Amino acid sequence: MIDRQEIYLETIPKEHLEQIAEIFDINSRKIEDIEKNTIGMTNDSFIFSIDKDYYMYRLPGNGSEHFISRHQEASSYDAIKDLHISDEIVYINPSTGVKITEFYPNDVVVEQNDWDSIKKSMEILKKLHDAKLEVEHHFNIEEKLFEYYTMCKNSDCLKYHNYNDALDNLSTPLDIIRNSKEPKVLCHIDSANVNFLKLTNGDIKLLDWEYSGMSHGVTDVAMFAIFAEYSENQVLKLLEWYYGRKPNKDEILLCFSYIATAGILWSMWAEYREFHGEDFGDYSQMNFDIGTKYTKIINDYVNCND
Repeated sequence: MIDRQEIYLETIPKEHLEQIAEIFDINSRKIEDIEKNTIGMTNDSFIFSIDKDYYMYRLPGNGSEHFISRHQEASSYDAIKDLHISDEIVYINPSTGVKITEFYPNDVVVEQNDWDSIKKSMEILKKLHDAKLEVEHHFNIEEKLFEYYTMCKNSDCLKYHNYNDALDNLSTPLDIIRNSKEPKVLCHIDSANVNFLKLTNGDIKLLDWEYSGMSHGVTDVAMFAIFAEYSENQVLKLLEWYYGRKPNKDEILLCFSYIATAGILWSMWAEYREFHGEDFGDYSQMNFDIGTKYTKIINDYVNCND
């Protein structure tokens, strides 16, 4: 007879199963239905069940410690807990980055053309930002660009794009961000459509807060637009849903500026991760193209209105 637990032990290191057993105060043989989770670009994770209840076990991905503070992530989860908009935390360790959350097998991520769910996703972001939550850590795009560029240069991993020119061309978008009067609020930062989970009852949850920090609210709208590779008109629709009205010129320029700067940022992020063994396909190229496209849009607009 095949011992199912032996199959599990071949799939998942024994120490992870022992930790789960300790957290839930059970015998490790009660851990069943283990399956690797293939969604996500930052972490390694697997799904498991205990007594037919399903959970996700998350481990920090290789090299993620260079980009993410797990203590800051835990702080953000603590700040948002009363909003009930995120994944349900069972266990989180700010030192190791191990996280266990509830998992629902029949729920799906929000697709890029599921417009009803996308509208709800923008409303979730607005609810988060309107709560005016504060944490001690910030997402400063200008500082992040310098940090990522320095890290990549030190590893000599920027092989595919001319980041020197790309960063030089970001002076106007960075000025717009720097001079914005919009308040800084707690933002998710990694608010791609794949981090919005559509529950079977129609509710939306926003998962994975490891990049979160204080920033302008439209940062999250920009991040959604980048990952979905939306057109300018589609970005304007996101902003209309987010604000509940037509966005004004300053709001549009601020959002476009975050798309320009974050596109270059995530392109460097991908090159660094790939240099250290990950494979993200054309993700770096896609982000670089979006960043340079919106840089040109911003620069052309400002030059025409000088």
